[in-house]
Amino acid sequence: MHAAFEPAASKGVMIADLARLRFITPAGLVTIAAYAHRARAAGREVRVLRPASDDVANYVSRARLGKELDDMGAAHNLPSVREHDVGQSLLAVTPFENASGAAELATRVWEVVHEQDSDAAAIMHMSISAMGENVIEHSRWPRGYAAAQKTYGGSVFRFAVADAGRGFSRALRRYKPADDAHALELALEPGVSGLDEESRGYGLSELRDSVKAIGGTLRLRSGRGQLVVSPSEATQTLFASPLPVSVLEGELRVKNHRR
Repeated sequence: MHAAFEPAASKGVMIADLARLRFITPAGLVTIAAYAHRARAAGREVRVLRPASDDVANYVSRARLGKELDDMGAAHNLPSVREHDVGQSLLAVTPFENASGAAELATRVWEVVHEQDSDAAAIMHMSISAMGENVIEHSRWPRGYAAAQKTYGGSVFRFAVADAGRGFSRALRRYKPADDAHALELALEPGVSGLDEESRGYGLSELRDSVKAIGGTLRLRSGRGQLVVSPSEATQTLFASPLPVSVLEGELRVKNHRR
């Protein structure tokens, strides 16, 4: 997905060339939406070029990325697809501006997880709902995007949120992170927050713990950093160039799922 965007030095137009994509996750969908929103807010032209694969292009359209691009005045050549009920298999790209706006994603995650672990489901619902508020207070950006999908016959569930705000390193600069990957590690520590309030800074750590408790994986990207947390380990990566948005994605193996 990172390679789909034009170099950071490019000006005037944001191009996301999806032609080579063979698969896209919720993290990819919300990354495109958040970056396009940032570019449009800066007065830049946006062009999103469809995947060459008809299956991938149709999936991106069913996820309503094209509608969000239309709403922000971005150009794209994604195909038109007929709307149909996808049940719990897909949460289309959904913008949110506060905690209540993230409620649809939080509810979808709860529906998938609560039969497997009701305590983890409750914590995830609370944490994801709070992310809507975090977009404004922590990222200092007015809008975030959410998406989710089930794959592999309903056995794998992924959910993601993204925003185009200031990023984790700037939000947590008072903790003096060594780099973008270290900032992500700090963000998962209990009580660490970009806000100077004693009661803040627990949402991400609780989300991490509940995802790990049911054997899931949490991935965070911001700037040049990536942090992947699985039940057995946490791995940091620093990339050569920064991602223009911050993204959180959870991946869960669903034992008790509904079709």
